[in-house]
Amino acid sequence: MSLLSNGDTLESLGNSSVFHFVLQDNPTSPTNGGGEEVDAEPHFDPIIYLPEVHIHSNEEGETILIQLRAKLFRHCSAEKLWKERGTGEVKLLHNEETNAVRVVMRRDKTLKLCANHYVTTDMELKSNCGSDRAWVWSTQADVSDGEPHPEVLAIRFQNADAAKRFKDKFEEAKSIVASVVKVEEHDKDGDKDSAVSDNSDVEGSSSDDDVAKGVSKLNITSESKDQKDGKEETEDHGVGPNNS
Repeated sequence: MSLLSNGDTLESLGNSSVFHFVLQDNPTSPTNGGGEEVDAEPHFDPIIYLPEVHIHSNEEGETILIQLRAKLFRHCSAEKLWKERGTGEVKLLHNEETNAVRVVMRRDKTLKLCANHYVTTDMELKSNCGSDRAWVWSTQADVSDGEPHPEVLAIRFQNADAAKRFKDKFEEAKSIVASVVKVEEHDKDGDKDSAVSDNSDVEGSSSDDDVAKGVSKLNITSESKDQKDGKEETEDHGVGPNNS
């Protein structure tokens, strides 16, 4: 059987049917008749255009003092046991405008908050059962679940070095917060001194007014007495012996 060229025909054996084979150009060829390349990649326009959405983490404007991977637990007082809150990155975030520092931790994948509270000067990291890579502390207002509520938290790091680094930064955060508290107390004392000074000025002015009123009254009384004495003297002179 030989190959057929363009336009050749083949008559089948045993009947009169004739099959025509015609060779045509391949429409899927990467080049067209002019030799130019044809882009065969499909292109689909989107049915709905979705705008780009920027998600805010509420961590804008804050500086990361430290960020470490850890596992967080909370103490359940009702059942008297530790329950895992999540595994992820724990961060100490410093707000340079307010000088506030907070502990923020999000779970892996879901990025849901499992710790979110401010650092206060009375917080103390304590070793958990003598472990060198775990700390326990308490907070009066953790808002990771939306509403503030007290929590006793425990955090465990991968090694002792990471735990020590976290504690050092935690103490640094307490120092930052303590400096703000001292400034606020100093301002309050200054306001109290100003208020006392203002009251003293008011009392002093009141005393001066009272003295002035007393002197004025004394002058009026003296003038009245002098006028009376003068009148009596005039009357005495009018009936004196020289005028009899």
